[in-house]
Amino acid sequence: MPWLAFHTKSRHEFKALDQIKALNSTHQVYCPSITQQTKWSDRWKEVKKPLIPGYIFVNTSLKDRVSLLELPSISRSVLTSERKIATIKEQEIDQIKHILDEIESDSVQVFNQGDTVYVESGMFQQASGTVLKQKKTRVIVHLTSLDMTIQVSLHPNRLKKVAKP
Repeated sequence: MPWLAFHTKSRHEFKALDQIKALNSTHQVYCPSITQQTKWSDRWKEVKKPLIPGYIFVNTSLKDRVSLLELPSISRSVLTSERKIATIKEQEIDQIKHILDEIESDSVQVFNQGDTVYVESGMFQQASGTVLKQKKTRVIVHLTSLDMTIQVSLHPNRLKKVAKP
């Protein structure tokens, strides 16, 4: 069965998700979401928001699509430029999930100034260097192999501490 994309009514992504799950438990439903800190008038609150507002993805047959369009929170199917029903590959859904796993990883490594690190993934993969400064999602590293200091905007989980000899 292919993954199909559906437009939802404004701010109805999670309602549509619940309606589809209540309709039929055999459908796989996916609404990529992120948790953001939002400032309210009196406090900060963590709010779960859809990564792609107005869209949800359902792993269903083209025949079952019609029953999903009758749900109150779903407005229409996503169509291609040729006016055909858009299907999404399993690999593309997996890529979205992988990206979200990287963004919302629970454990964030903390580096101290002077720590030797190894870049595990990204553009500077396999490079090693020394941490000059760290902010939440930005680490400034002096790359010893290139003998230059560059500011790298990386999630700290892409770096690995190297044990000092």
